Amino acid sequence: MELGEMLGLVNLAGLVIVAFIGWNAIRATKQQVLELVNRDLAEVRRQIRTSMKSLDRVQDHVADNREDILKIEVNIASMQDELEKMSRTMDAFITVQKAQEGNAEGDAEEEAPEQRHLYE
Repeated sequence: MELGEMLGLVNLAGLVIVAFIGWNAIRATKQQVLELVNRDLAEVRRQIRTSMKSLDRVQDHVADNREDILKIEVNIASMQDELEKMSRTMDAFITVQKAQEGNAEGDAEEEAPEQRHLYE
């Protein structure tokens, strides 16, 4: 073997060793990067879960509020119906009272007031 061939083999061996060391360094760096990315992704997942739980609670509150609003609307409608019924009863009572007063005084020509809606 000549000196040139020997230097060529030594250079090739050195290149193989440097390539092996570089390859191991690249794998170690890749592993570290993947660990960091996985850690960051786990944190993002945790934050998303927390946000989703909060969103679910808000949606539950909104649904509860909608149910309460619907109950209130039903109660208001019921109260309006009762008020209309009471208004009509009071109108009928007042009509009867005026008719009785008119009969007692001899005033038979007095007209009965027309029925009207509570909100008119």
